[in-house]
Amino acid sequence: MLINHGPIQFPAYSGTQKKINMMPIIMGVHDTLPNDLRCYSPMIDRCGLPHGETVYLTVYESLVLRGRTQRRSGTHTDATNSLGWGGWGAGGIWMASTDGDCAAWNLELSADDVDSHGGLVQEPAMPATKLDKNVLYQISDRTPHRSLEAKESHHRQFFRLVGPEIGGWFVRHSTANPLGIPPKAKVITESKFATP
Repeated sequence: MLINHGPIQFPAYSGTQKKINMMPIIMGVHDTLPNDLRCYSPMIDRCGLPHGETVYLTVYESLVLRGRTQRRSGTHTDATNSLGWGGWGAGGIWMASTDGDCAAWNLELSADDVDSHGGLVQEPAMPATKLDKNVLYQISDRTPHRSLEAKESHHRQFFRLVGPEIGGWFVRHSTANPLGIPPKAKVITESKFATP
């Protein structure tokens, strides 16, 4: 499913590249955010996730070159065929970008529809929705989506907050919180994209 929660205000672009992925924070407790990420507190507060729970923050700020994507390309879901990752029961996944270079489908797939990396066995028959820039969306871990190639080179900010109930936290692909907030999930040392 895909829910539009309306316009949202990004903080000013920092001018330095940020690549924070799935960093554990405590929802509603701003001092669990490193200083350089506290400007994202208002966006975090907009997300309907339970206060006091460990949730997972992603912030990317970078130059995206024409014809490239900032994040993972190809249509996929964040859940795999064996690992859930922020489904509706856990509050889902909240995301926004400053350019809207993302497409998503208003549907949920089953575990049989994706592979061990979340890649789709078959592209959905229905058309995708092009997301709007500076708008907060909520999806589930079974919502197919994909990054879109940049039409022109530009600076992009991407924000995502994932609910507390994730099936695993991948050390190789995730950012440890420098303030010592641990993930409350199984810690997985293997690569997320290793062939099973």
